[in-house]
Amino acid sequence: ESQRPLADPFVWVFIRPPWSPSGSCCKAVVFERLKAECQSHPEKRGSLLHCLARVLQLFDDEEKHREALLMLEESSRHGCLQSSYLLWEVKRMAATADPG
Repeated sequence: ESQRPLADPFVWVFIRPPWSPSGSCCKAVVFERLKAECQSHPEKRGSLLHCLARVLQLFDDEEKHREALLMLEESSRHGCLQSSYLLWEVKRMAATADPG
C-alpha cells in the first residue's frame, strides 16, 4: 500500500480470513503491518483503517465485528467515503431490524 500513494487500498481482499489460530501466518503479519502503517502515515489512515475494518468484518467473531465498526467510524472521520457508506448501511440495517 505504501507503493501506491494515491490509490484506494484493496489489499483487504487478499488477507481475508481464515488465518491460522496462532496468528503467525502471512495474512496476520500483513494485517499487523497495515495497522503499523496507519500510525506511520497519518495521511493514509482513513483508507487503511477501511481495509482493516473490511478484513475484520469477514470474521465470524462478534468482538471483531465491533472492532471493525470502531475502525470504520475512525476511518470515516479521516475522510474515507467508503467507510461512511458502510456505516450508513449498518445503521440502516439495524434500524429496519428493530422497528420499535
